[in-house]
Amino acid sequence: MGIQDLTALFNNLDTACKGFVTNEQIVGFYQSIYLAPVAIEHVDGAIQAVCGTLGTVTRSHFIDVLEELERRRSIDEQSYWDFQALDYNGTNRICLKDAFLLFREFHQERFSMFTWQKFLESRTFPGADVYFDEIRFWLCGYPQGEPASLEQITKEEARLERIQGQHGLEGYNAYKVLQDDGNETQEYQDEMQHHIKRRMNKWKKQGLEAMLFDDGMEVEDLESLDASKDHVTLSDLMDALETKYDLLREKLLLEMANLSSAVEGDQSEIFRELCKKERQLRRTGTLGTEVNSLSGARMSLPYSLFGMMGNVRTKDRKQKEEAEKRIKDLEMQGHFKDEIGKIIMAEYREALDDDSTCGGALLAINSRYQEEKEAILSVIKNKGGQTGTITMETSRLSRQHLLITEEADFHPCALAVGLAERPQGYKTSRLTDWDRVRCESLAKLRLLAKKGRKQIKSPHMYADTDQMEEMGVVDLQKKLVVELVEKHKYEREAAIYMLQGRDSENSKVVAKSMTQGERNKLLKTLRNRHTNWKNSRSEDNQVLYTILQEGIGLYYENRKVDLQESQSKVSEDDTNEAVLADLQQRQEGEFQLVVEDIALKSKEGLMKLICINNKQRVEEHLDNVAFVVLGTVELSEGDREFVKALEEKYDALRDRVLYMGLKDDMKGEWKRMTEKEKRKELKDRRKQEKKLRGAGNVEEMGDLIGLKHKAKMLPTLRKLMGEERGEFEARFTKQKTSGQILDESSKGSYEPVNVLADLIPRYDEELDVLVMWLNKPETKSLSIKQQRIKILQLKLEALAAEMEEDFEVAAMFVGLLERVLSSPSGRHATDNVRQRDLAKRRTQLRSQRLQQNQVYEKQMITALDPTHGDTTGWQLCYLREVLARQEGEREHLLQFLQDDSMDDLREAAAMMAESETKARLAELHTKRRRLDLSNQDDQEEYTSILEEAVAIRYVCKKQQIQKETRREPTKDDVTVSILKDLQEEQDNEIAAILENLLNLSEEDLRDLRTEEREKRENRAVPNVLIVLTQSESKTHQQELLTALQHKYESVQAALLTETLIHKHGEAAWNKMADKEKQQQLRALTQEVELLRREGNNVGLIEVLEGFHLDKTFSSIMGVHRFLFLELVRDTEEDWIPEPTEEEQIMKNPLLNLWLRFESEKKNILQKLKGLDEEYMGEQDQLICIVRLTRETLLSQNSGRFLVSATVVGLAERQMEEGKPRMTGDKARYERVARHKMSSTTKKTSYRDQVSREPGLLAQMNAVMELL
Repeated sequence: MGIQDLTALFNNLDTACKGFVTNEQIVGFYQSIYLAPVAIEHVDGAIQAVCGTLGTVTRSHFIDVLEELERRRSIDEQSYWDFQALDYNGTNRICLKDAFLLFREFHQERFSMFTWQKFLESRTFPGADVYFDEIRFWLCGYPQGEPASLEQITKEEARLERIQGQHGLEGYNAYKVLQDDGNETQEYQDEMQHHIKRRMNKWKKQGLEAMLFDDGMEVEDLESLDASKDHVTLSDLMDALETKYDLLREKLLLEMANLSSAVEGDQSEIFRELCKKERQLRRTGTLGTEVNSLSGARMSLPYSLFGMMGNVRTKDRKQKEEAEKRIKDLEMQGHFKDEIGKIIMAEYREALDDDSTCGGALLAINSRYQEEKEAILSVIKNKGGQTGTITMETSRLSRQHLLITEEADFHPCALAVGLAERPQGYKTSRLTDWDRVRCESLAKLRLLAKKGRKQIKSPHMYADTDQMEEMGVVDLQKKLVVELVEKHKYEREAAIYMLQGRDSENSKVVAKSMTQGERNKLLKTLRNRHTNWKNSRSEDNQVLYTILQEGIGLYYENRKVDLQESQSKVSEDDTNEAVLADLQQRQEGEFQLVVEDIALKSKEGLMKLICINNKQRVEEHLDNVAFVVLGTVELSEGDREFVKALEEKYDALRDRVLYMGLKDDMKGEWKRMTEKEKRKELKDRRKQEKKLRGAGNVEEMGDLIGLKHKAKMLPTLRKLMGEERGEFEARFTKQKTSGQILDESSKGSYEPVNVLADLIPRYDEELDVLVMWLNKPETKSLSIKQQRIKILQLKLEALAAEMEEDFEVAAMFVGLLERVLSSPSGRHATDNVRQRDLAKRRTQLRSQRLQQNQVYEKQMITALDPTHGDTTGWQLCYLREVLARQEGEREHLLQFLQDDSMDDLREAAAMMAESETKARLAELHTKRRRLDLSNQDDQEEYTSILEEAVAIRYVCKKQQIQKETRREPTKDDVTVSILKDLQEEQDNEIAAILENLLNLSEEDLRDLRTEEREKRENRAVPNVLIVLTQSESKTHQQELLTALQHKYESVQAALLTETLIHKHGEAAWNKMADKEKQQQLRALTQEVELLRREGNNVGLIEVLEGFHLDKTFSSIMGVHRFLFLELVRDTEEDWIPEPTEEEQIMKNPLLNLWLRFESEKKNILQKLKGLDEEYMGEQDQLICIVRLTRETLLSQNSGRFLVSATVVGLAERQMEEGKPRMTGDKARYERVARHKMSSTTKKTSYRDQVSREPGLLAQMNAVMELL
């Protein structure tokens, strides 16, 4: 068969044209040629030898693989007949010396002792006779290591003869013992029965041939013949516990055999003898007295068993609780933190001081088994015998079994198992957490064991989903535990290599030369590169290893600095141990999270988890290493949506930069390109940027920004966008506490490079703040709807960036939107400058557009409607319409301001007196409210109103600027100033919408979206009209809102005081000190504020602790002043009827108090903007502030809540002539009068006066009747 035939054959096999064929396809092809089965191991071996990987063969390797497979098939066939010739007794086995002969025969001059030793190490019993299936694949493979010399071969043959003789003698002695010991005979029979079942299972699963040629080596053979199980029983749990201590016992006995061995090679014999004797002593109950008769029992271990493993979980928990109490006592005695740590650890070591000999440990294993058994049964009993608890405990024990077999020596084995028994913290203090000390000791032993050795890589074997489909839930739970343990093992392998491998020194030296700030900055960059690597789904693991190796050097240095704070001398080994201990604690935490939910997982959920962990292991994601070293965070599915929204925002900003660069690079050609061509160019630029970002080449990013040197000419990203989110939130929190508007810092946390590169650290900073916010207990207590407002804000910022074509405008706009919630309370100084710069840039861009005769393109919204139930989608849909309408408002305003034909109107406005301009603006505002903009004639009238208002406002603004700066402002100065006012008004509108969104249903959002569309169609520009017609003095808005807030806080304080009186009893409350009263009131007020922020209306009822009003809230206070004035306008009667009340008012007074606040606040804001019938001028604002302050003082001086709230309500509705009044006000005045009289008569002087002057009492009664 020629080359062309083989190529055609490859095409026939590769029917899907994937460019490769699988090992199964090659097996089928080969069997069709020879009409005989071919072992899959031979095919995999051939592929591994030729391609270096498993599973698939490409076209270029196809012929070489077939040649290698033919070589193996030929050797396999020849070796089989040679094996049969050496099988003198027909037992299908040959002795070790004959197996050695076969190795030499087929490996020829390349025969190596290394390969032969590897073969011997792979056997369970190295001295036993050899099966053919056990040796066949070793004969066909290529030998590794140096070729053996004649002297080595001669010595090995002599050694094999001794081993073979020794093995025969051991077999004979074992046979004699079996004959003498009935119990041992029974154990032997049980073992034989087990192997019979195993071989029957193999027959059942793999066929007769597999059973006949059984090599006894495959793990699958040990599976039980029982049907797959779907739940774990208590019996299974007890068996697992017993197996754990049997394995520990065997590990300790092996340690004793090694310690007591005097001759190399006799450890196995000593071990078997120890196992036998220990079983006999345990069975007869004489182990306690005869333990020292065992070989090695007097040998010392580093610590006692309890010192290495610690106490069982329940006992350890009690011990920690006692330690916490002890720490508090020591703190009260004035001890320092370091002293306390040393005292606690000394006392703990003293409590665990026990026999540290091997014999002592052997006895302790038995006693500890009983302790853990009782502890587990106690836990299960407390949980009501729940299956989930049994499953969780069994899974923990399964992991401990694997850890015992993973460690070579008893000391690390005991440490690892002890730590696995108890939940572990992360990076805990070694001064007060004794498990942290064990963790570092385990890390030390693991580092020593691996020093100077090569890193072991994970085998590339993906999970078989077909096989998992046939498994029961219990088997899948076990498989998940195995996958986690394996993944953790290879993560530690990688971390150990990075800490003490060949590249470790260089990474540590580089990190040492940096400051801690520089290291932290680089760690953030590496974390960003790691994220890009994960998102790119790259198969190049070398990139990941490079990132982590560099990161581990940085983390090592930072960890060293941390250790130096508590230790006088810190060595390299100490730091390595701390780093590896951090990883071990992280892995313990990950397993704890998985095992807590393992019982709740369905079969599909378990399979999914197995596949995820298997993929992470096989592809070497090293996620836990990245978590420790780089600070990466694994987010839940819900949290990932927040991060995705943040990424979309920064992608939109990057697109603006790249778009700017493309326009500069292509100049006129860019305008001639179609939208499709522009998108293609932008896509290419995105790829370049992503590649540079992943490689960390930030300097080269400047080439993507546009013309040469443009990267340096542009303002810095911080100047455009302002402070990072974390800085703002910290500053704004201080501002709310102090009441003073603080300015941002001029310098950020990183040195600027270029706007594109600076987006990386800014994203990192915002991501940190976002993750911290997501993990806060306060955030987790919020409802999902409240949490998702954060997603909406990020999407709104991304949308704002997408809507702007110019990068500088987009950056400033997004930066101001990040802090938009602070807008109503006043922007800080730098943001005010930024707002002006934004207005200036927008004015310049429109002027350029006019010069180039470019037509304004109205913002088109093409997004599809969200699905029903997608609240965030509808909120964003509504906000998208608002942003589009606001963009139209800015365009309309600039159209009027930059229109030279309006100079005549401006000249006429300049002739008007100040009083005339205010009156005319108010008149124009009133005329606008009467218009119907759906009518064409009214639209023309509307345009005329706007033109006149613009002219008047232009003149007023010009005069204001001239007064402030003492110079003649230019036309652009006035235009920019008015546009800045509009931008501020639009920001306030956005802030108000975001504050109120939680109260809007999906139907409300649909209606609001429709209203916005109608405004755009009718060319309504409400914010423009507000800016043009409002008073110049807006400085009192914040004072008004603050005064209003204080009034309602005062009424709330009276209500909460009433609650506390109800809780403690009036007598106890009166005896309480004023300071204590204030503390309790302050704590309750803070709780109410938290409930209000969370929107927890039920909590607002519960916080009153059973206190309720016997009157409705409306009947106590009545309507507020602004609603009262509306009722007055609608009637000519002196007595106005009370509005109808809602039933729920009586149930939740706190909720309705703040609903009343929102209503009054809304009315004040409407009057400030002139949206109501009455416009609140500067004098009216000052009067309103005085009125609110008086109402606050009345509330504070009126004592009990009922009177306090009533007095405030009456004061709100006081009219100059005393009329009109609400019908319920008469009862309210009577209530206040009764309180005044009762409080007066309680005082001795007044009581005496009343008794002496009966006329005074009559006078009071007459006043009451009159009221």
